Order: sequence, then structure tokens, then C-alpha cells
Amino acid sequence: MSLPRSSLDAYENILNGPAAEATANYFIIGQDGEGSWVVRDNRGLKGGIFCSFSSALQFAREEARLAQCGVVLSTSCLEIGL
Repeated sequence: MSLPRSSLDAYENILNGPAAEATANYFIIGQDGEGSWVVRDNRGLKGGIFCSFSSALQFAREEARLAQCGVVLSTSCLEIGL
């Protein structure tokens, strides 16, 4: 299930803040080809597949908090690739 464009715009404004731009390490949230929500770090070391956007966001925010890095939202297809 995809989010409406207006919802994606709202989340992009939240997720693409200064913390996401100021660091080389970050977590990416997006959907795979089957519509599942995917979270992975930019280095491919951590990640997961989720049924809902809210679960993916919760995981990404907690991992990003622990790693002191940002979270970004991908509008293109994202595969887990771990």
C-alpha cells in the first residue's frame, strides 16, 4: 500500500531535516517492488522489512537515534540488499 503524495510530502519535510543532511551515515525508508516497507542504512549493515510505514519509521528513528544519524525517505523502489 502506497502513501498518497501529500502524505509523502509531509513525511519528507519531517525526515529530511538538518540531521539527515549533516551526516554521511543515514537510514533510508522506502517501499520494495511488492509494496512492503523497507528500512536500511546507507552502508547496508542494518535494515528490515515491515508491513506498515509507521513500523518502518519507528525502527528507523530508533536506530538513527542510537547511531546518531539521520533518516531519509526514498520515493523510488528500495530493496533490502542485506
